[in-house]
Amino acid sequence: MSTLIQIEVLQVALATAEGTQDYSSREKKRSIAMNYWPISVSTSTRNNRGIALATVVLVVFAVPLFSAGAVLPGKATNATPGPLPAAAAALPPTISKIFVPDTVQQNGQVLLSFTITNPNSDPNPNVTLTGIQFNDTLPAGLEVSSPSQLSNNCGGVVTAIPGSSSISLSGGSLDPAVQLRPVPKISAQLAQPVAAGSCFISVEVKATSVGVLNNTTDPISANESGPGTASNTASLTVTATPTVLPPAAAKAFGDVSIPINGTTSLTFTITNPNATTPLVAIELTDMLPSGLVVATPNGLTGSCVTGNGAVVIANPGTAGITLLTLTLPGSSSGANTCSFSVNVTGVSSGVKNNVSDNVTATFDDGTGSFIATTGNAASASIVVLVPPSITKSFVPGLIAPGGVSVLSFTIANPAVNPVPLTGVGFTDTLPANLVVASPSGAGGSCNGGILTAIAGSNAISLTGGTIPSNGSCTVSANVTSAVSGNYNNSVTVASANAGTGNTASATLTVARPNLSITKTHQGEFERRETGTYTIIVSNSAGSGPTLGTVTVIDTLPAVQHTLAPIAISGAGWTCNLATLACSRSDSLAPGASYPPITLTVNVPKNIREHVTNSATVSGGSDLNSHTAKDRTHIDEGDERDHGDDHGDHHGDGHGDDHGDGNTERAPAKHRGGH
Repeated sequence: MSTLIQIEVLQVALATAEGTQDYSSREKKRSIAMNYWPISVSTSTRNNRGIALATVVLVVFAVPLFSAGAVLPGKATNATPGPLPAAAAALPPTISKIFVPDTVQQNGQVLLSFTITNPNSDPNPNVTLTGIQFNDTLPAGLEVSSPSQLSNNCGGVVTAIPGSSSISLSGGSLDPAVQLRPVPKISAQLAQPVAAGSCFISVEVKATSVGVLNNTTDPISANESGPGTASNTASLTVTATPTVLPPAAAKAFGDVSIPINGTTSLTFTITNPNATTPLVAIELTDMLPSGLVVATPNGLTGSCVTGNGAVVIANPGTAGITLLTLTLPGSSSGANTCSFSVNVTGVSSGVKNNVSDNVTATFDDGTGSFIATTGNAASASIVVLVPPSITKSFVPGLIAPGGVSVLSFTIANPAVNPVPLTGVGFTDTLPANLVVASPSGAGGSCNGGILTAIAGSNAISLTGGTIPSNGSCTVSANVTSAVSGNYNNSVTVASANAGTGNTASATLTVARPNLSITKTHQGEFERRETGTYTIIVSNSAGSGPTLGTVTVIDTLPAVQHTLAPIAISGAGWTCNLATLACSRSDSLAPGASYPPITLTVNVPKNIREHVTNSATVSGGSDLNSHTAKDRTHIDEGDERDHGDDHGDHHGDGHGDDHGDGNTERAPAKHRGGH
């Protein structure tokens, strides 16, 4: 199969042993394209009368697949194409080089330029060279500059690492200078050359030693040709560094850190290190890093401005500071300096590394010509800090008068701060009627700080605390009040190096409890049996918690042959059967109830039919007592069976005498029980 170009032509001629044959038809052209080397392709232009005006002949090549004896298209006889001539090897590329300029001072930079030429151009056979490569080892005292300022239109990859001593090309490609033959269309996609005839590569190099530096590139090669010859030898003359030294610049911030939106000074010091040579037109540009701007007002001052005629541009709110037109004479002491300062403001947090451009100047070389010289870049750093944050809380947030709540303060150093916060503190003035309890329970110091909370006083303060980066600390003290009310309390935190932080608030409610009591039983009591009462003490929602001892006292019915208690108890209660009193001191929260008290009694056979049992609760800082009554029906069955008098007189213990001369009898509906 031939790797052949598909070309539409008007006339195709094939040269064979039998002579030139016409293969102008589409089918014949297709046959030739598949099997022969077409060596003559003609395209004619004719007028409307068929007269040829111009004919263009193009020469193309393909690989024939005909074997001996094959039949030529359009012919009845066999023909065997003659052998093709062997293809001539392509000529290798050539390379030349030059330093621009060819003289430089020590530590100066020059361009090293390479020119690569493809010799396979008319009158030579046109050949595109691919895979072009070379290596150039720089002589001692010469290195690739940083940045390298690399320029390349030869394709491929040029390796020129700043600071290294070699430059190389691999995979380059280059068309012939003049291309008369059509470019074949083939299925494989080849890298297209980026230049024709000649291409150029340039790299900036730095001369680090004095002398004549000679440089020759190794032989260049290409895929189509193999290796060629080395380049010419280019020479660079490096002269000694002049004795005039460039200016020096230094800078410093007035503080190691500032709070966000805080301001500090930025001072620049410019030095002429030469004893006798003045430096003129000294210039320096400093672009502040993101998060720093020139303050308002800028506070510009300094001897460079007042004594040396410099112009400083530092517009408030911008990030640029520029020094212009400064002149510094030489000094017999070996240095002459001036300084200027500008105020800057931190508008975002973080570490701000500030590096200026290189300071520049000119000097008279003694001939009236002013030579430019470049000095160093000045650098300084500052940290812009976010202030500390504080939260506070009362635990519990609701107490009875005289109760105690723990007031806690938690202070944090925001994670964006890369350094500890120092001098952290606050002063919390408590509202009226709220004081530090006794004992104060003061605790915490925030890493070396001093917490002050004196019992009976109305203030809590912290001074000199330190909080590590992304850290926090907590301090606390007990507070109390004897007066009911809502106590809203606010405090603001601050630090020495990050300024004032937020204000935190919390509310403590002081309220008395509002107790209630219930007393119940189930069904009616049977004579000569036992009965059980259940007593429950609760605290109203919206009131305060109890404080101190809560006491419940049960009072039996004041009747003859009254109920006889045999047991009284409840979880968490301390009860006395003799006095029918129960007490406890744990706090009962609003809306909650204590565990019930159970009172068990014997029911005498001759007790009256209806009795009322009561229980009273008091204490817990509730100023009032509260009583619950439980009217109890006694079954009358035993009274009918054992009494000797079933009338309405109860003087013998079987009636309902209340001691007031009145007589009660159970309604008929109660007879026989419930």
